[in-house]
Amino acid sequence: MNIIILVLLLMVSPVWAANMTHGPSVGTVSSTGARFFARTDVGASLDFEYSVNANLASSIISSPVSTASGSDYTGQVTVSGLSANTVYYYSPRVDGVRSLSSPYATFKTAPAIGVDAEFEMGFITDFTISSNGSCTSIDSGVFNSLDADSPDFVFVGGDLDHRDVVSLGESRTMHKDNYDVSKVCRVDYVTNILRKYWIDHTLSDHDYGVNDSNKNDVNKANSLQAFDEYFPVVRESTYGLWHKTSYANVDFWVLDTRSQRDTNADTDDVSKSMLDGDNLGTLGQLNWLKLGLLNSTARWNFVITDIPWNPTTKILDSWGAFTTERDALIDYFKQHSIRRLIFLSADVHFAAYDGGLNTTYPEMVITHADNTACNTATDGGIGTWQ
Repeated sequence: MNIIILVLLLMVSPVWAANMTHGPSVGTVSSTGARFFARTDVGASLDFEYSVNANLASSIISSPVSTASGSDYTGQVTVSGLSANTVYYYSPRVDGVRSLSSPYATFKTAPAIGVDAEFEMGFITDFTISSNGSCTSIDSGVFNSLDADSPDFVFVGGDLDHRDVVSLGESRTMHKDNYDVSKVCRVDYVTNILRKYWIDHTLSDHDYGVNDSNKNDVNKANSLQAFDEYFPVVRESTYGLWHKTSYANVDFWVLDTRSQRDTNADTDDVSKSMLDGDNLGTLGQLNWLKLGLLNSTARWNFVITDIPWNPTTKILDSWGAFTTERDALIDYFKQHSIRRLIFLSADVHFAAYDGGLNTTYPEMVITHADNTACNTATDGGIGTWQ
């Protein structure tokens, strides 16, 4: 009898419970909806439980999605029917089991479009992790400082680290490393930013491909795929990452200055483009931006570009290498009386502001979050700022 029981036990395959490995985060938030993200260690059923109550009482459970190897076991779910300007608490559920315990992750929905509302937006960009995924330093404290300000949402800029990526596997690994709550330089980012506020995001050169990368980068398709897998941000085109986020009386126009960008060294004339190097025309980013701003009814318009709009800064890899297209855009803005236009940029690892003297329109360039390198002496240096 003992032998029979032993044989039967050996014949039964062990069943391992699936678990969340990365996340959660929330993006594409409006006054009525949101999009959730999480990743599991094996294929599983993933859904999200959310409530206006901190203990998840009277919760709602989203529709499920199946995670699988084809998407690196990531999953995203969009929910609707939310209340405007309301704090929600949530937890992913893997095969019906909550992945988080109290205090749960949280985010705040946006006010209705067009209403007057005061809000605070966080902007963090240019992180650092070494090429093997380890932390080169502990975080600078910026994540906790931002959390102390209690922003309504956070824009996460590009260059989430500077390892350069040349394959789909490397892109996925990079994103997993930046979601890794076990890393000393990411625990505050994951805990006090990703799990407390909804995020928007775009890529820059080092997390899109290699340094100063453009439309010809070998990792182009891979970076777009990995972005879709790891960030709950809905882009507006299959060709690139550009998209718009609206909040109260503001439209944020998030540019993709990599996937459609001509080579920096090309002659700076009408055929050279930062936004439509693939000549997509009416389907392209340049047309999308121009018509979008022309038809926007928002009181303010912010253009988010991962490289400086100021043409005197970092000449090699900024808008300073695309002055013909930049000047044409300025002429278009002026011709159509597009005003209350503000630029937010990054990439140069220093902070500066110009009210329009050198930038035509007000621009704020955001410094690095936890990267100690500063580009003040390279690629044209810091440039001229007001």
